[in-house]
Amino acid sequence: MTPELGPRLETGPRLETGVESGAPDGAVADAPATMAGSAPRLPGTRGFGKALHGVSNAQLLEVTRLIDNLPNRSQADVLLEPVRHRLAALRPARRMNRNRLLFTPFDSVLVPTGTWRPGALALPRSLLAPLLALLDPPGEDPLPRAEPFDADDPLQVDRNGEPLWQAAADRLARCTIPPAWYEPAWQIRSGIPIRMLEHMLPAAELVLRRGMALRALPSPQRPGFNAAVTRLLREAAQRGPLAWGLMLTLLFERASPYLIVGQAVALASSTRIGATLQAGLDRAVDEWLTRIAQSRLLQPGDEADGPALLTDRLSTMQQIAALRRMMNRPIREQRRVASLSQSLSAVNRALFERTLTSRLQRFEAAVRDAACGEVDAGSVAALEEDMRSLRLFATNAARLEEDQDYSRLIEVASLSLATSAVNTTGAPVARRLIGVLGGGDRALQIIASPQQQIPAAAAKPASRT
Repeated sequence: MTPELGPRLETGPRLETGVESGAPDGAVADAPATMAGSAPRLPGTRGFGKALHGVSNAQLLEVTRLIDNLPNRSQADVLLEPVRHRLAALRPARRMNRNRLLFTPFDSVLVPTGTWRPGALALPRSLLAPLLALLDPPGEDPLPRAEPFDADDPLQVDRNGEPLWQAAADRLARCTIPPAWYEPAWQIRSGIPIRMLEHMLPAAELVLRRGMALRALPSPQRPGFNAAVTRLLREAAQRGPLAWGLMLTLLFERASPYLIVGQAVALASSTRIGATLQAGLDRAVDEWLTRIAQSRLLQPGDEADGPALLTDRLSTMQQIAALRRMMNRPIREQRRVASLSQSLSAVNRALFERTLTSRLQRFEAAVRDAACGEVDAGSVAALEEDMRSLRLFATNAARLEEDQDYSRLIEVASLSLATSAVNTTGAPVARRLIGVLGGGDRALQIIASPQQQIPAAAAKPASRT
């Protein structure tokens, strides 16, 4: 049995609330008066929500805009549940109303109710409606409000979010679990067992109360970083296993996990509940690794976006490499980290090679198009920028991936550039690109002395098996 950390919320009849059908600012969902805060249901919405799977991106964005503009989103918000993964990728410009702002600190730990399982370091979306009912019940002073604003404006989020989150945390700390939530019918409809709610509410209160502290966390290079992380972890340890796990998950998003793991291990070893905290830490690291394994980082990627994709992957590669160097971590975790590192390394090398090849083809096409004239300046600038990004990636990746010979790939690509540019108006451009790429003297000598040209087959990047 998992030990209890910190006090439970007291239970009793003090608050019995539902979400009013006319709730302002676009309530998360309506709830029948007989089932306070239960999971939302509307006749026909299930089929409509599934139908959104088949619409185009433009149509999905239009539906989202219409829902965002409703004076009361109410249960219409539920229609987006089956396509939230697409919205996350599309990142449409959206207006931030009070209720969206209220739950912003939870964004990265919310999961669809259908995929949530007890014990996961996440919160099901079906918790939002009953949580709103507890936080903003009829008959009490409303939580602070703000006029809708651009959701991509971080200053507005901070300015309007901090007082809202603090007020909500204060109110949630005083709440009791409504008796209706103990009814089996309520738990079936929400998908949340009462034993989990007793952990979720203290965890939710902590996330709200420290929402601004997480957003304002100093960078790891700043002196206050370690002290800020220690304060957050110490407070989470007092709120229960779920609060501890959620805080670790949120911190992993803001700093390299290995920077957090070291402090978490030190804290766990100094408390009487160290075994529980250590188990939670292991679970948080495991779920972080799972998210990486299931993300687009391990997808082949499109060489058209190769330089940007590879640059984005560098930080994750560095974080995984740092975890590999940590001592005294569980054997299972070490094996997962090693396997993930190898998979990411292989995917990155393949994308790097494909991207180099595609840029060589662009250069050759630009030279052909130019005929006897100069190569297009815009094409040259784009190629230079891509080559610069590829060289930066190769330099950094070589320090992390000892089995991937990026320097050899660059050398072969440079030779191919030189060979294709000999005796053409593209020779000066090839010389610049080889310099940016760091291709070495041999390729430059080929341009200067065409008689040293190597066979074309030897100048093509060789695929690894």
